[in-house]
Amino acid sequence: MRKIYRQLIFTSLIVIFSAIPSIQAQAIRAVNYPYEVKYLDLQIENKPARMAYMNALPAKPNGKIIVLFHGKNFNGYYWKDIAARLTAEGFRVIIPDQIG
Repeated sequence: MRKIYRQLIFTSLIVIFSAIPSIQAQAIRAVNYPYEVKYLDLQIENKPARMAYMNALPAKPNGKIIVLFHGKNFNGYYWKDIAARLTAEGFRVIIPDQIG
């Protein structure tokens, strides 16, 4: 009986983890980002991953770049107001979305 439970749990985990890339892609599309979203294809622990990021360009560049990182409980959209202020002051703002 324990063997059956272990197999059931193992199979369930495989199904859940195989769906994660699809869930991440849906989460990326679900947000209306204020700037153009670009993607960076990566290898993480020998597995393909895709990271979304915004590259906010100012109308009058001052030659400086700021990178805004977010925590685990939110995404790059969080920085939309800060990015607007910084680009208005001439900064190029890069906002990566953490994978996961």
